[in-house]
Formats: sequence, C-alpha cells, structure tokens
Amino acid sequence: MKKIVLLLVLVMLLTASAVQGEEGLSRGEFAAMLVEACKMESALPPADLLVQKGIMKGYPDGELYLERGITRLEAAILVARTLGVSEVAVEPADSELLLDEGHWGYAFYSWLDRFGLMEGNPEQLLTKEEGKAFLDSIFSSDPAALAKMEESEANTKTINTLRSVISGYLNMVPRPGVEGAEEIPPVAFQMKAVQEMILPATMHQTTVIETEIPGAGKQELATEMYLVDGKIYQKLPLNIETGEMQWVRYPEELFPDLEQMMSAENAAAVTPSGLEDYLYYRLLGTAEMNGEEVYEIVTYGRVDDFTKFMEAVAGQLGSNQQLQGLLEMGVSAIKSMSFWGIQYIGVQDNMPKSADIYFIINFADELSGMPNPIEALQMKMKIEELSYNEDLEIVLPDEARDATLMELPEMPEPAELP
Repeated sequence: MKKIVLLLVLVMLLTASAVQGEEGLSRGEFAAMLVEACKMESALPPADLLVQKGIMKGYPDGELYLERGITRLEAAILVARTLGVSEVAVEPADSELLLDEGHWGYAFYSWLDRFGLMEGNPEQLLTKEEGKAFLDSIFSSDPAALAKMEESEANTKTINTLRSVISGYLNMVPRPGVEGAEEIPPVAFQMKAVQEMILPATMHQTTVIETEIPGAGKQELATEMYLVDGKIYQKLPLNIETGEMQWVRYPEELFPDLEQMMSAENAAAVTPSGLEDYLYYRLLGTAEMNGEEVYEIVTYGRVDDFTKFMEAVAGQLGSNQQLQGLLEMGVSAIKSMSFWGIQYIGVQDNMPKSADIYFIINFADELSGMPNPIEALQMKMKIEELSYNEDLEIVLPDEARDATLMELPEMPEPAELP
C-alpha cells in the first residue's frame, strides 16, 4: 500500500510539472488567435469584433471574462459560430459524445464532431499550443483530401451519362425576440428528386415536395423539369386546389451557359478559381457503404464577404447579367452562408458514390431598416444511387415544347463589382 501511495504521489507531481510547463490559453488570447486564423479584418479589438459578429456572447451575466482559461468546448463553439453554425443547426451525432444531449454546448460540439473536427475532452482547458493546433487544423485543407478529390475529378471526366436520386429538407428558423417571428409557421419542406443527365447539358428531373402546413395538413406537389437545347421547361401547378398543371419555359437569359460551365476546363479544379479561401477539405478515413469501401471526405466553409464571393461567381457565370443581378439582390438580405458536406468516393474506382450536403444561410438582422423575423434557412441534400454511363434517352414531350414563356419583372442593371 505504501508503495502504491508513493507511486500516486509521483504521478501527480509529474503531471503537475507537465501542466506547469505548458502555458495556459485565455479566452481573450484565443479570440485574437481566431481572428487571425480566419483572416478577419477590423480596427476593433479581437474580442469586440467577435461580439459584434455574434460569435462571442459571454457568460449568462453578460461578462466576457477574457482573462479566464478557455476550454476545448468554448473554443469549439467560437469556431462553429465563425463557420456559420447556429444552435439549431444540428442532427443526431453519428458517434457517442462526451456530452449529454441536454448540455448547453451539445449542438455545436456534436456538429463539429459529425464532420471529424473535434477530439479530446470538451471540458479540458487548452494550452496555447493546443489552441494553435486546433485552429491550424480547422482553417486549412488536408493535402490527402485534396489529392483524393483531384483523382475523383479526373475520373468523372469520363462520364457521359449520370443518374442520381436526391432527397432533402428545407426549413426556416425564426429570429428570437423579434416581433413577427412567432407568426412564422414551423414549415419544413421534404423533397425527393430523380435526375437523369446526358452530359454536358441535357437533363430530365422529376421532383416530389412534401410539407406539413399548420391547419391545412400534409401537402404534396409533384413537378417535372427538362433541360434540352439550352432551354429549361418545367411543369408547375396552375391551380393548387384542382391540381391542374401547366408547362412553362424559363427565359434563356436567366440561366448561365450550362454546357460552358460543365466543360472540361471549368471542371478541372476541385475548387473553382477565386473560391479557394472559402472552402476547406479533410479526409476522415474509409468506411463501408453498400458493401464497398469508400473514402469519407469533408468539405466545409463560410462566406460573409460577398463582394469577393460575387467576383468569383461572376467568373463562373460568364456574361449572364440577369443572373448576376438576381444574385446581387439576394446578397443584401444575407449575412453569411455556411456550407458543409461529406462526399463518399469509391476506393477502387475513385468515383463518387454518395454525398451529404448542408447549407446554412444566416440572414441580415434588418431588411429595409426593419428587424428581420427570419434568422436562418437550413437545407440538407443527400445524393445517392449514383450510376454512370448508362444508356439514357431524354426526349422533350410535345406539350412541354409548346410551353408558355414565363415573364419575369425587369431587373435593374447589376452594379459593377469593384
């Protein structure tokens, strides 16, 4: 017993010495490291900047306590908010967590864990070395992931036809405490689509959308769409009550040249030119899917500098002024857009097998000078049942060919990007 006690004392002394040898990291210091890591620019002190952006919110008493040590969980929450994640953007974790579902930090922690960005005890205080390593790993891309993505991109150039099934949901998140937010119905849209493509630019898609409307019950809408010879046709409801449908054709100037966008030159890079600073990649490892070994590759990022983003997007859209105008109008209502995805790529053939994709669009606090009752829009899409190079035939129906051209309101000329 005496030897065991002496051994325990020795272990405690060695542990204490190791801790003293590592310099602790305060909340204020981590705020400065975070601002630098994600390249935020402002004359404000780092903590004040994070408060202004809604990233750092302090303790329940309103104090920031910047001198206190920061835990791994607190650091994770600041990083998650920086990447556009909100408390409501969460799904059940795929693995067992060290936090209970009712814990105040569960939503953020489980979200980052889902994408392989968390490890270690969430309640443990971070050292400066650990804080720096955490931020370096978050705000950089894994070379192995980029290499696998590039191999897959090269293989997809051999695709002539593609068939896939896409399912997903969309829901609106009311802004707490804003007048009118409580009147927004908790409506969530469920969608399933079957898509067939003959590359580069011929497509047929059938879609079923379901929603539960308070007071009206379950509603279902089935639509059909064709992209043929550069024109888009869609079958839409003419009368919701009777279920009568009609075919419409969209103005060609509303959409970019899809054939040009999907050309080998544009598809050559994993990340489109100009968007490298917005997206990060990480290789999680391998897993089994439908009896086949696949790589799990995570992609994530946030856009809140829409001037730079629009400059990059404009290059992808070519000279389509109408679409650029629509995008610029939408930009004024958006505070940030967060993207998260997991792609599953076959180990044997380097071909995409499935993907889970999430969008979190956080809206501006105000619209036209009035408080915005909608805080965010959340979307998830799952792409699966991918099959390649099958014999597909896409023929536009006669009733669609005679569709009425949809009239759109005149758009103001888009401002020139600086």
